[in-house]
Amino acid sequence: MLLTREAIREDKSFGLLTDAILERDQPRTTDLFFQMVKRQGRSVGEALSVVTAAEAPFVQVPNHINVKDGQITLINNDHTILGLRTSAHLAPFLPEPYRLLPLLQSVWYIPAGLDIWNQLLGRYPGRYATMKGMQVPPPSYGPVVWNEEQAPIKEAGTVEERLHAHLIATMSGDVRRSYGLFLGLAEDPEIITWACRTWPSAPCTTRSTTPRASRSAPSSPTPARTSRRRTRHRSPRPRSRR
Repeated sequence: MLLTREAIREDKSFGLLTDAILERDQPRTTDLFFQMVKRQGRSVGEALSVVTAAEAPFVQVPNHINVKDGQITLINNDHTILGLRTSAHLAPFLPEPYRLLPLLQSVWYIPAGLDIWNQLLGRYPGRYATMKGMQVPPPSYGPVVWNEEQAPIKEAGTVEERLHAHLIATMSGDVRRSYGLFLGLAEDPEIITWACRTWPSAPCTTRSTTPRASRSAPSSPTPARTSRRRTRHRSPRPRSRR
């Protein structure tokens, strides 16, 4: 079954990944993920659960829409998480020794994808700011945590009906309701069972994490080891939304 939020927070890798992400240390973040899978022998699903929980508070935005100089700007807050999901789907199509590469590339990107709202305003460094031609110096503050923890919202209905309610809340910009409904879904054993049965990439600890394509994948030489170089810069802890 899926790891609970309590189990993830108690995981020693959770704190290490959180620190590396907040320091915008891409090599260390990637190496920690690599160590969880290849050296600690943990499943890809468990490693994804921990790294996603570590980044989640810092990839949020207050809204999906901003207006600048009369122009509507669409802002996504799920690009790093979508990258992890896509990489999990891509892995079975690669030869066995290379199946971690898509995931490692997505994990490498996480420290550059924090606080997209302020990146687009030139107030926080990262890929989006660079893409817009803004060179933001290392800040004396961390990424904004736009939404704090809240109680789960549990509503009656079928799995499909509850997922649809979450979709409507998300698309309408009702952030608190969307997050509350998500927490309610995440705590429901019926939803967890449904997700593990429906989505092959769901991080379920009771299912084998070896992709089915591995049985017929050709053998290839072992890829080069992930870089373990660490950067010296340390950024302060994140600030809360005022």
